Amino acid sequence: MKSIVYAGSFDPPTNGHIDIVRRMVELFDNREIVVGIGKNYDKGKFDFNVRERTEMFRKALSVYPELEKVKVVNFEGSLGGYAYENMATVLKGVRDTKDFEYEKNQFETIEM
Repeated sequence: MKSIVYAGSFDPPTNGHIDIVRRMVELFDNREIVVGIGKNYDKGKFDFNVRERTEMFRKALSVYPELEKVKVVNFEGSLGGYAYENMATVLKGVRDTKDFEYEKNQFETIEM
């Protein structure tokens, strides 16, 4: 079974993040859902360290019994590398037009 990874820095996790996980569980009920908290050194200073963010996300999910099977992990390195090593599909959210343009440029640089 392949997993679906929702990755981010989650500094801190928000109700919006939890809502996305709830929707993932509904849409992909037969797949393993993983929240991947990455160490992104390019983002600079974080308010919370990776261990704290991981624990906060786990506690936030524990309020919802339907989310008990969601795994929360942290990883170092690229999201692509994590997904490849774990045979996972990545779910990527886009917050605004700036995010969309960034993701679009990333896609356009991929050689097909």
